[in-house]
Amino acid sequence: MRGTSVRKLIAGALLVTFAALTSCAEPGAPSNGASLLPQEPPEAVELENSGRTLSGLYTLAGASPPVVAARMTFTADGEYTREVSVAGSSAGRAEAGSYVVDRHERLILWVESVGEQRFTSARPIFFGMRGDPATEIELVTSDGRVERYTRAGDVPARAARRF
Repeated sequence: MRGTSVRKLIAGALLVTFAALTSCAEPGAPSNGASLLPQEPPEAVELENSGRTLSGLYTLAGASPPVVAARMTFTADGEYTREVSVAGSSAGRAEAGSYVVDRHERLILWVESVGEQRFTSARPIFFGMRGDPATEIELVTSDGRVERYTRAGDVPARAARRF
């Protein structure tokens, strides 16, 4: 019991330290009109990895303007890529990084790169997550929007990361 409390205290301290270090905008961070700043939860929370992983290619069902299409690829070893196509733009946006599914059914994406630009520190994005990953997942953004992703297939044995 005591060891669990110490781990929680250390995890909380690391999360607060990480949030403080990443809350300032970085010079040289990509500026393509999309905000990639962390979506911090309203109060400090513990981040406990559930040990669950996602694996496969998921496509956004029912995209609404300006987004034309979006897809996310997750590997069982904790990596992800997210690609978004926007109306009126010939170039889409791609980001890559790591992910964790925590014990509170949240998906935390650690954005490590956007396009060819690699960050010096990962930027967390928090989503509520529900559904059955074998068929589809719903991601709930910090402002309450729900994005439904349908599983479209398996990930190739060595999915290429974009950095």
